[in-house]
Amino acid sequence: MEKMKDVGETRSEVTAVEALENKHYPTLYLSTKQLPELKGKEPGDKGILSVEYEVRGYSIRSVKGQKGEEGQYDIEIQKIGVSKKAVEAEDKEKDEEKETEEIKKDVKERLKAGRSY
Repeated sequence: MEKMKDVGETRSEVTAVEALENKHYPTLYLSTKQLPELKGKEPGDKGILSVEYEVRGYSIRSVKGQKGEEGQYDIEIQKIGVSKKAVEAEDKEKDEEKETEEIKKDVKERLKAGRSY
């Protein structure tokens, strides 16, 4: 798998702690019609997407006092897929969480029944 890059940005005038708390990420809006694998996902769920894109436009600017240039790119997402490994790992994690909760519930019920005698 390709190396993943954190694309979050922070404002330069905040402290390091604030930067971690206030990181902003680009957002991609998709419907379950466009990507059916999103069905059942909830806020906080994570996964890995692979995309095929086309650059539709860009602007490059030089910043006085900085080396190099900064750019803004308009990217058109043309094809998208969900990593099967990520889906399988997420499903396994959810199954393990469910099993752990069932075990905790069973132990609580057994303890409660044992104390009632």
